[in-house]
Amino acid sequence: MRLKLILISVIFFSFVSCKKEDNIFSSYQKKITRTSWRLASYTDTSSDFMLEEYNKTYTFYEGGSLEVFSSFTNQSYFSTWEFIDDYNYLRIGTNTFKLKSLTRKIMGLQYGTIDLFYVPVED
Repeated sequence: MRLKLILISVIFFSFVSCKKEDNIFSSYQKKITRTSWRLASYTDTSSDFMLEEYNKTYTFYEGGSLEVFSSFTNQSYFSTWEFIDDYNYLRIGTNTFKLKSLTRKIMGLQYGTIDLFYVPVED
């Protein structure tokens, strides 16, 4: 009887933790794919250099594809994306960024000493 109770508990908690993992992925995926993003701020903390860039939009699609559109050249290029390491990092192509924040209003990434902040594209 005790063994059955332990086995049922293990199965239940495994199911609950899998569901929690699915919910976290779903939440993060919804936030990143719900809108296109534009780079609002680029800061290199090692040199105190800041750049504002508005001519590219980044559209993350479910399934892991990414479209980057440049309004300056009127061209798109495509890459891949995925969350890694318990959603602490975002891999885009072969580059891995620390995910500092992801809300409906801002996405903050860090790449070494470079901080990147994206905001939703307004129609």
